[in-house]
Amino acid sequence: MKKRETYNNPLFRIASPLLFGAVIYVLVLLFFGSVDMLSENFFSREILFVIILTTFFLESQRLVIVILNRTNAFGNSLQTRILLQFGISVLITVLVVSLILYGYFTYIEGFSTIQTELITFNAIYLVAAAFYHLYFISVMFLHIRNDEKIKEELRIRKNLGLELQSFKNQVNPTFLFTALEVILNELHRDKKHADILVGHLAGIYRYTLDHQKSDLIPLQQEIGHLADIHEVLRSKYGDGLKLTVSTPKNDELQVVPGTLQILLEEAIMSNMISRQLPMHFSIEENNKTLKVSWNNNPVLIPDNNNHNRFERLKETIRYYAGSEPGYVNDHNVTTIHLPLITIDEEE
Repeated sequence: MKKRETYNNPLFRIASPLLFGAVIYVLVLLFFGSVDMLSENFFSREILFVIILTTFFLESQRLVIVILNRTNAFGNSLQTRILLQFGISVLITVLVVSLILYGYFTYIEGFSTIQTELITFNAIYLVAAAFYHLYFISVMFLHIRNDEKIKEELRIRKNLGLELQSFKNQVNPTFLFTALEVILNELHRDKKHADILVGHLAGIYRYTLDHQKSDLIPLQQEIGHLADIHEVLRSKYGDGLKLTVSTPKNDELQVVPGTLQILLEEAIMSNMISRQLPMHFSIEENNKTLKVSWNNNPVLIPDNNNHNRFERLKETIRYYAGSEPGYVNDHNVTTIHLPLITIDEEE
């Protein structure tokens, strides 16, 4: 594991033997019914021995974990790792505690038999070992769960990034064919004006290509892009298409490239437009929110392809702005409130 775990922390390795040693010493006194001697013997060599024993015990448990981590004893089976860790821990605990107890009671205290002491100390330290490794395993499971969540989040972000890139690179064929029909029709009426429309159409797709890899662009630049689109569409709809734009007051407002084009296409493809049924498409910025609205004269068969692009646009805006656009359709007027992003928020 890359970051320093608790069992490898120097402060923990120094302080824990003192704390756990004192607790284990009290437990031993309770077992032998000598708790009344606690005040007399608390600073005796007995508690010093228990602290030293606890130090060896904790270090041996730490080494079990370190060695298993380095040898990658996990494999692909977490169950095997847990069983192996507990099994080795039991053997190491019994070995370390028994050897140190035997040496202390035989050579220092002069005991001839220490069967009761061996059973008592081993039982206490085996319980302590179980809790020690249960703590490690719970932390290990927490790390695994967090890693899985991070991987899932990265996978979702990667997929969403691909979808966003695909969305930004996508050309609306319906709009392209409509523009070409307008230009072809204009060729028979006014070739000079047809050449002008070709320039506007080239500007539309040059704008798309220039911002393929841009996540956000200034709102004023996006509004300026509508001029080319409006010129092309006005040749088809004439006075039936009216565009009203309120100039933004904040120069730092950002939007996703192509936002206004998709909304204008959504409005046009879903409504009948003529001099008798004009459509008023308006754009107004207020308090970091872009209000886009148009009146409705719905067609009999809506363009589902463009509506799908509109839905993907909503997902894209939610990804960058952190909130979903507001959408209101009262049959007479469609109003969309787009959350805008400032340069400071983007950073």
